[in-house]
Amino acid sequence: MTQLSDHPQAQCLRDDDPTNLCPFVDPKTGDPLVLDGDVYRSIKSGDVVAHIRGGRVVDFVNNNAQYTSSFSFQWLRTAAIRSVHPQLRANHKREMDLRTGFAAKDLRGMRCLEIGAGLGEDTDYMLAQGIGEIYAVDLSESIYRASELIDNPRAHFVRGDASSLPFTPGSFDIVICHRMIQHTPHPAATLARAAAMVKPGGILFTHSYHRSKYFNASAKYKYRWLTTKIPSRMFWTMLSVSSPLLRGSAKLCARLGGQRGVEFTRRWNPWVVLAPQHLEGVDRKTRNAKELQVAFDSLTPKYDIPMYSQDFVDLIEGFGFRIESIERRPWYPLWAKAIKE
Repeated sequence: MTQLSDHPQAQCLRDDDPTNLCPFVDPKTGDPLVLDGDVYRSIKSGDVVAHIRGGRVVDFVNNNAQYTSSFSFQWLRTAAIRSVHPQLRANHKREMDLRTGFAAKDLRGMRCLEIGAGLGEDTDYMLAQGIGEIYAVDLSESIYRASELIDNPRAHFVRGDASSLPFTPGSFDIVICHRMIQHTPHPAATLARAAAMVKPGGILFTHSYHRSKYFNASAKYKYRWLTTKIPSRMFWTMLSVSSPLLRGSAKLCARLGGQRGVEFTRRWNPWVVLAPQHLEGVDRKTRNAKELQVAFDSLTPKYDIPMYSQDFVDLIEGFGFRIESIERRPWYPLWAKAIKE
């Protein structure tokens, strides 16, 4: 058998930037990997570390028993409305332009790591900004759906755990953690691992649910003790059947009670009424479908761990970053763009 150290791809280990040709490492040991047929093996041990599945997804997980099972269920078995509806994609672009400021930057030739890619909404956005290449990572099986929805040679799809990323630290120009760290067991540790992947001078864009009095009063925190215990398929059916009642009562409260009614709904109704800017230009059927998915998202993930704004700032700065822009008002989620010094 040919020694893996003699494999042609192993030659990249002698280049100045080994990540150019060997993007993956063993997440447990840090040893470089080489592609051997449809598997990636450790150059040192020869052990199989990852499999290529579905033609495009490099799978470092190789099992389905994960805390992201609710996301896997939703995105594999429901309509991918947020990723394929043109108006919702336009609304998402406007939101990302506002949050990241990337529309005003020249991202050509840059390498991006996206942690928590889901169905690839942000992947698609970054590709449209001209990013050189993007590695989209998600622990859930939704990454397979994303690889089907996005047909672009600059996009690479990885099923992996944010707690053990299969990349060399400091090998990315941009790292994105959008709407994901709160759904991991230890958000601060997840943010630390993401930050470590950024090159000096590179950009970290990260987001977290906000631990504030406003968000702590949200209805979902009153019901998650129960909804997280119900099997995903059963709860999706329950939520779908009850959606006319939940949505109708939210509208009625707003119409009869004004702002007080809106606040009552936010505190007690598990249905998520989306802000107008998220629904601009969409028809009723699309609106209802998106709100159903968002309500399911809010009530079913195993972990929902928001962060205090000062902790968010202290962590980012403590990892050696200078915060360039930040949102930390109590009635918004937290998000920030920071430069590694």
